[in-house]
Amino acid sequence: MKAILKTMGNPHLNYPCILVAGTNGKGSTARFISSITSASGLLTGRFSSPHLITVRERICLNEVPVERRTFTESFSRMLEATHSADLSRKPTYFEAITATALDLFSRQKVNLAVLEVGMGGLLDSTNVVEPVLSTITPISIDHQLHLGTTLEEIASQKAGIIRSSRPVLTAPQHPRVARVLQDIAINKNASFTMLNSDQIEANHLTKGQYQISYRNIKANLGVLGQHQIINAALATESVMKLDISGKKISKNCILKGLTGVQPCGVLHPIACNPDIFVDGGHNPHAAKAVATFLSNHTKEPRHLIVSMMKDKDLNTVSAILSPLFDKIDLFELPSIRAANSVQLQDAFPQGRLIQNLSQALMKSRGKASSVLVFGSFQLVGKVLREWGNLTEKNSYYHSI
Repeated sequence: MKAILKTMGNPHLNYPCILVAGTNGKGSTARFISSITSASGLLTGRFSSPHLITVRERICLNEVPVERRTFTESFSRMLEATHSADLSRKPTYFEAITATALDLFSRQKVNLAVLEVGMGGLLDSTNVVEPVLSTITPISIDHQLHLGTTLEEIASQKAGIIRSSRPVLTAPQHPRVARVLQDIAINKNASFTMLNSDQIEANHLTKGQYQISYRNIKANLGVLGQHQIINAALATESVMKLDISGKKISKNCILKGLTGVQPCGVLHPIACNPDIFVDGGHNPHAAKAVATFLSNHTKEPRHLIVSMMKDKDLNTVSAILSPLFDKIDLFELPSIRAANSVQLQDAFPQGRLIQNLSQALMKSRGKASSVLVFGSFQLVGKVLREWGNLTEKNSYYHSI
């Protein structure tokens, strides 16, 4: 990454950045931060992953996916750099898109870039920047093959985004995780702040929509689920710590930014009567959040359509979700990373294999009160592409 970016003129050093790491909620937290800072008048770039419909979703300017021409110009510059730089190997897909984003933000002269870490933190390709703030969402077990098998090992990797003498902000964490993060922050002389969950109020409004009350700010969130309250509070605290070009973020901008974020692949409603949701969650922590939402805000009978990557904890996810559903369909994604039909059947023995995703969704509409499509952002993207007419009211997707 450093070699490619050096060949491109080190564009990542031309603007302030916030790095957002964690296991769950980092995408939503990054979107909340970006929405707030965009509302304040700062030209904000946001880099996130994965995308659902087009790769340009990964690179947004003021919460709008970049235009094709703008993307292509920076992508071409990245390709030229990889050919001329002295590299030990070809960049991965994620490295290539990260370099493209970092160059694009420089060429567009953003006031701030909000970068969602892809995996871990210490060795992630986004970690080449020098963040003005490091934000860490809740950490749990995931990506054990790459990050370690214990909470402490995984937390150490996530803490790789902490910088010397720079602030680090974290969501409430498991005590073992909090201890690791705090120790690393102390060693780096970084000011450490962990949110106090007792100071964050969640008020249910209707059908899974919540109002956050934090720091004298009350905002009705546009995204669903009580778990989004922590993400919104973390974003609020993040922007309060910012001082970009002498500009402080006002309460009104925070309010506007929090309410403006729309569903994007996480408890994303795509139809009513029955209620159909798609969710790209793929680990037990995400499954618990979805299970809580379903138990509190949806009706029986429920129908689950699931597909997951083979390196995920299928058995634990099944144990969390299966008791809530009267019917379970299993879909094998056409990907070498995806769990095959045998692996899916082993984890969800009561499930039946399906070949046609759209057909299964159509059949469920007449038999279930609530339908959930869960387990992979690839799966969510496939549903949104095939059922694109159902997302027309979502201006985010309309813009692409």
